[in-house]
Amino acid sequence: MRDFQSLIRVWVVPFLALGCAFVVLFVVFFLLDYALYGEPGSFWAIVLETLGWYEDKNSASPAAIDPIPEVVAGVLGIAITVVAIIVELAANRYTSRVVDLFVADRTNLLVMGLFVVSCVFTLWVVKTDTAMFTPHLGFAMSLILMTVSLLILVPYFNHIFEFLDPKNIIAKIRNQISYQIRREVQTKEEDPEKLFIVKHEVARAAEQISDIALNSIHQQDRTLAMDCVVTLKLVINDYLEVKDDLPEAWFLVSRDGGDERADPDYVSLSEEGIREIETTHCWLEHKIFKQMHLVFGTSLNNLRDLNNLIGMSLRDVAFKAIEVEDRRVRWLAIKFFNTLFRTTINNRDVRTAYNLFAQYRLLGERLLEVNQLFIVEQIFNYFKYYGQLADSMGIGFLLETVAYDLYRLCRLAHEREARNFDALLRIFLDVDRPPDLLEKEDHLLGVRKAQVMLGSYFVATENDELAQRIIDDVRNEPLPRLRTIKADILRAERNFWEITDRGTNFDYLEPEYRLGFHQFFERLEQAVIDYHRQRKAARAAALTSVPGGPGRGKRKRLSSSAGLGFKGDLKKGEASSGEVKGVTPSGSKKTKEKTGPRTSEEVMAEVARLRQRMDRGQSLSKEIDAAGKKKAAETKKADGAKADGAAKTPAKKKPRTSEEVMAEVARLRKRMQSGERLSKDAPAKKGEGNGASGDDAKKKGGDGDVSGAG
Repeated sequence: MRDFQSLIRVWVVPFLALGCAFVVLFVVFFLLDYALYGEPGSFWAIVLETLGWYEDKNSASPAAIDPIPEVVAGVLGIAITVVAIIVELAANRYTSRVVDLFVADRTNLLVMGLFVVSCVFTLWVVKTDTAMFTPHLGFAMSLILMTVSLLILVPYFNHIFEFLDPKNIIAKIRNQISYQIRREVQTKEEDPEKLFIVKHEVARAAEQISDIALNSIHQQDRTLAMDCVVTLKLVINDYLEVKDDLPEAWFLVSRDGGDERADPDYVSLSEEGIREIETTHCWLEHKIFKQMHLVFGTSLNNLRDLNNLIGMSLRDVAFKAIEVEDRRVRWLAIKFFNTLFRTTINNRDVRTAYNLFAQYRLLGERLLEVNQLFIVEQIFNYFKYYGQLADSMGIGFLLETVAYDLYRLCRLAHEREARNFDALLRIFLDVDRPPDLLEKEDHLLGVRKAQVMLGSYFVATENDELAQRIIDDVRNEPLPRLRTIKADILRAERNFWEITDRGTNFDYLEPEYRLGFHQFFERLEQAVIDYHRQRKAARAAALTSVPGGPGRGKRKRLSSSAGLGFKGDLKKGEASSGEVKGVTPSGSKKTKEKTGPRTSEEVMAEVARLRQRMDRGQSLSKEIDAAGKKKAAETKKADGAKADGAAKTPAKKKPRTSEEVMAEVARLRKRMQSGERLSKDAPAKKGEGNGASGDDAKKKGGDGDVSGAG
């Protein structure tokens, strides 16, 4: 029906319009001329003579018909010139297939044949007009042919322009592919020679469609490139409907030496790859998918809408394979999906990957609907792999996208009571990795949002066990970050505030799950508080040493470096007592019984006391230094007064200078340190029976030295 309408519009209407205009114009002026200048009663004689029928042989005028062959030849030259230029431009812009299509088009052959026949016929009619014979009917037919050739010229140009419309070229190529496949189904031709020719024509036609798409990309013609992708998808869908009726020889890739190995889509494949294509009966699907991948790679970071359409086309082909129960084509579509992910991430085209993940999720939803759970689990793993791959390359947003899509798939799997839901949930919870670097926290925040929303869904649907699994996975997050997540989800709107291809907001949670969200978050906050309290207690216990363990040496160094022999230092060997041995005002030793391990708070308090004693010792040395300087100034002033003739006084002890005071302090410190070394090396004294060691005695002596220095 559409072809008939096109015929009427392109040919019939223009031809009749021009013909009617010619007839009306000619008749009107002929009648006017006859009325003004014609002889009465000679009307029909004039009409017959005009058509080439002469009643009187001598009245014939062959010269009147001589220009007709020249006119027809001129028309033919104009037509060929215009058509050749247009066809050449179209072939350079789109594909060389245009020339083949033009030559094979019957309409073009008929019109060109009309021009040639008219020219040759008129030429011979003129040559047969002699003194002995007048071709009356030939003259009339020459006029008719010349008239038709001139009138048909405009409709023919209209046909050429429509014929070279790229959409029509693509449609013709698709029709040729369908025709070749249908003919093979009907004839079931198994002759290798003939079958190879048919397969070669089909493969070549698919390549020409992709050539048109590639040229369109270079010229930024997005619409035409999209038409090519849709046509390739339709070719596969049509092929899948009749694929089972084709003979086995149709699915072989090579022929007697492998002429098809020169094909660019097969030249790099190994023997195993060729055999796999043959055993899976997917050579044409593989061919077309390779063409789609070529177009996809060319348009990356450029025509992203075209890339999204390629993802949609792959999804539709997978849907068709599921419908016709062709597992091998379904698996091939998934493999090419993964290939597109790899290409997109390597080229860092975030928007294309963002759209591609959406189509991948829709494919997973369809597989859940038909209960193909094993394939769904594989798709979950692929989601996780490519999300983490993008994250490792610094594209953290794609990890958020993966988390959101898996969240939607988990909800659907739970609603459909999928048998392998536990495995799917485990993969979803493993999408994020521990934030070992601080800069990873921003994109992991989006992953946590998706996990929190899934937990809210579980609480709303009264699945506390599944909600607890998510709480156990998320509870190691800092509480401020979780509160940020809560605020973002609560204020999120359904539609994102920018124009996006998906048109959804990842953070939006449906109203029916909001109550479950609040309940889930209350449980989560309590779990986070308990988790961090346990971690804090564990860290505090780790600081506490065990008798004979590595903490013993740490307290020994703390006592010797911080106390420097002050009163109340830790006893040597008193690793787990947690007490400080003090000295009573009367000088008697006071020893407490050993208790349990000291806590981190007690250790820190002891360190603070020791530091205070060190500060007091340093302030005392500063006071001595200041007093020495004051005495030195007074002495200098007194010596000056004596030089002026003051009365001599009995000699008094000269006060010490600041340098002398500092030297004395240094000597005292050396004595303190030597006392510590002696306390460590000296054998046990008589006080050992009462619980005091030789080190304690030396420490006591050291305390007295410091007191003396003070």
